[in-house]
Amino acid sequence: MALGVDGLLWGKSRGLPRPYPLVCHLADVAAVVLALWDLVLSPGQRRRITHGLGLADEEQAARLVALWAGLHDIGKAIPGFQTINPDAFAALVDGGRYPVWKELGRLSHDRATHLVLGLLLRDRGYLLDQADRVASPAHRVAQLLGGHHGRFHEPIGHKLWKFGFAVAPELGDGPWQVQRVAMFDLLHRLLGCPEPPSEIDVEAGVLAAGVTVVGDWLASQESFLTERLAELTLPAGGLLDAQAVAKHFARSRELAPDLVRRAGLGRVALRQGSFRETFGVPPRPLQASIAEGLPGLVRGPGVLLVMAPTGEGKTEAALFAARLLGEAAGTPGLFVALPTMATADQMHARVAAYADRCLEGSAALTLLHSMAWLSDVTADTSDEGRVLSEEESKTTPTRWLRGRRRGVLAPLAVGTVDQVLTAVLRSPHNALRLLGLAGKVLVVDEAHAYDAYMQALLRRALTWLGSMGVPVVLLSATLPARVGESLVRAYLDGAAPGRDVKLGGLTYPGWVYADAATGEVTSRKVGSTQTRDLAVEMHPYQDGQRMQLAERLLAPVTEEGGCAVVVCNTVADAQDTYAELCRRFADKPVEVLLLHARLPQRDRAGRTEQVLHWFGKDGVERPQAAILVATQIVEQSLDLDFDLVVSDLAPLALLLQRAGRGHRHPGRTRPAWATAPRLAVLTPVDHAGTLAVPRAWGGVYEESLLERTHRLLTARAGAPIRVPADVQDLVDQVYGDFADGDERLLQLDTARLAGELAQEQLAGFAAIPRPGDVEDLHELSHGEIDDRLVATRLGADSLRILPVFVADDGSRWLDPSRNPSLEDVSGSEKPITRQVVREVLGYTIPAPAARWAHTLAEAHPVPKAWQEHPWLADLVLLPQHLTPAGPTATRVGGVTLRVDPELGLVITYQRNSQ
Repeated sequence: MALGVDGLLWGKSRGLPRPYPLVCHLADVAAVVLALWDLVLSPGQRRRITHGLGLADEEQAARLVALWAGLHDIGKAIPGFQTINPDAFAALVDGGRYPVWKELGRLSHDRATHLVLGLLLRDRGYLLDQADRVASPAHRVAQLLGGHHGRFHEPIGHKLWKFGFAVAPELGDGPWQVQRVAMFDLLHRLLGCPEPPSEIDVEAGVLAAGVTVVGDWLASQESFLTERLAELTLPAGGLLDAQAVAKHFARSRELAPDLVRRAGLGRVALRQGSFRETFGVPPRPLQASIAEGLPGLVRGPGVLLVMAPTGEGKTEAALFAARLLGEAAGTPGLFVALPTMATADQMHARVAAYADRCLEGSAALTLLHSMAWLSDVTADTSDEGRVLSEEESKTTPTRWLRGRRRGVLAPLAVGTVDQVLTAVLRSPHNALRLLGLAGKVLVVDEAHAYDAYMQALLRRALTWLGSMGVPVVLLSATLPARVGESLVRAYLDGAAPGRDVKLGGLTYPGWVYADAATGEVTSRKVGSTQTRDLAVEMHPYQDGQRMQLAERLLAPVTEEGGCAVVVCNTVADAQDTYAELCRRFADKPVEVLLLHARLPQRDRAGRTEQVLHWFGKDGVERPQAAILVATQIVEQSLDLDFDLVVSDLAPLALLLQRAGRGHRHPGRTRPAWATAPRLAVLTPVDHAGTLAVPRAWGGVYEESLLERTHRLLTARAGAPIRVPADVQDLVDQVYGDFADGDERLLQLDTARLAGELAQEQLAGFAAIPRPGDVEDLHELSHGEIDDRLVATRLGADSLRILPVFVADDGSRWLDPSRNPSLEDVSGSEKPITRQVVREVLGYTIPAPAARWAHTLAEAHPVPKAWQEHPWLADLVLLPQHLTPAGPTATRVGGVTLRVDPELGLVITYQRNSQ
């Protein structure tokens, strides 16, 4: 046995012409990880891992991480795993080297890796501190490698440490352990016999786990394994000597760099230059202040908070700052996080244009959200991928990066903030997500747009990023001071826990930079190009009067032309408002358009594009007279311009966001009635004039914030809001911590603060601990909360409805025009290709996870071939029967569901059924 490693112990077999030797797979992964270290990991990532191992030599750290990654599948050298391939296992037993196996229970190979390596590393000189076993190098390496399938296992128990394989016979002793030791010793020599580290902190362990996953995924591609098998011949008896494995490893090292590059992985190099050279235009005051003031402050990682009204160029300022921060911290990549899919889609185009201008060479840019792969800019519409031509963008992502969970590894990425928050949930592969973020600068746009639950998760993410030396840029137009301060403190707490930091006051408009190493905080106040007086009109209405009021406010548009937006607080209100305006203005020369989230994906994309064409910055197709009826999706990042903004009452910060869509683009010709920016607020009241929040608004907004906004704006008696001079003070008056007010207001404030506290507590259960609070890596995967409650948002539309239109003959269709049929895409006759999945999801509609949805799912199961598909299994079919008059609604309990070609998914609740 000591003369070689058994090549009959297999590591991969599915889809291959013959089993692939385990030792060869281990060597492949080690070789790929060395290539990842050299070609992909940023200087900041390499420094952080090296520091976390208590080392000064990055080369030694590289060899250690490669060795560990190679050992990730050593748990496959156990009887239970080898029996998965009966023919291969028979060859092992028939050779007489292994005893006949009696089934003792199946142990997953990743858990086996954890258990086997704990003992093996201890015996090979890795420290095992009896007072703190779980954090000792012997156990930490075993645990991080046992987590290579996404979840870290619970610590090794006392009995296994004391009695070894005698209490774990399923691991196999004797010849099995001899082979595992032989594989370890051989890999150890191939990697230059690196000395064990004296310590491994949590952050280094997480990053090493992430690198291991990437290396394993790359080296496990069928095409690579098939290529290596063609070059591999096992000697008689199957034993591979050290020279043969070394030769295989050397060849893998030759192939690994190309394997990494073809996957689209690599580092970003951005050209240096002034702001004007970077963007081709002179900087605005905010941009100039950052471009001139930030370079002298940046010495490494830090957090930059930028607060300014819409239209000041925060996005370009953030991109410019991100380059400066990335260069200083050794994290040149970029991730721009936004609140919604629509805003992420739009930002993707802006970042792509920036990258095409500034990239030296090329770097993949991915779009990351749940429906991103339906986007034309990122979707791979073939099963084989596509050949990249010289004419394609510098940022075109590879097919490998389009795979599930891989997009965050791209050098450049744009996505929803959920992609960031998921990294700090107790969810599978959070280590991989943290690795992807660790080589970048994170830009969080619309930092005000999140509730208490998401803010708590964001703070936890900032703490982890601060601990890993990742620079962060936070952007907001209307951020309460206490929220901004809490975000900066969370980051600095990660960079240096327990340090006393004095933030001082936040400036508006302006920016604050906090240095991670020193905690030094610098504030700059800037001038504004958007100085203006915003006329705010409070328009109270009683039940039944809302549409009459809206019609009067919009009359100038229908009579004299112009463009207006009506922002509603719920989808149902938007649908009703649109339908009623269409009826009332049927004989008027005005276009009316509806945009909200509960539209089929393909329809929503088309309408969003039309909205941008009509009302965007480059909207050359701007109509003579038009009204957009929308929900909150237009208040965030969509660069739109209207002559008038009409809005339902909302918390002040959001009203100001909505008002920012009025008169946004200077120099535009406007109708005579719209000479100044104007916000008309539709305010529901009772007969006494007291705010009466409609029951239909439910918990969309906290009533205390609505009440405080209503009182504040009413008390101003129509006085204009000076933008930006008045903004921060007014926002803080509504969102501050309160101890005064009448009894009603105190009750509402108490309820809000209690609700926020409950959300923060729930986030605390769902989130992983702070780095300094982690005792063992198992805490990153498991907690005291039901996995079904681990989510990045509370109460979001988390289901996807697939309308199915049923004809009299029972045939089912995805469109009322009877094309395509459900049968054609069901997988019963044709395979389910990526193109089929993309087509199906294009018809889906997001919806709340309500009781009626679960009733539908039970009554109308998806096709059998979809039931194990990761994208199709959880769809909820909604039957709509076709009649000559059109599709009929479906009733489920006390809820009526109707898919309307104009309105989208219409959900009507009977009284007391919600």
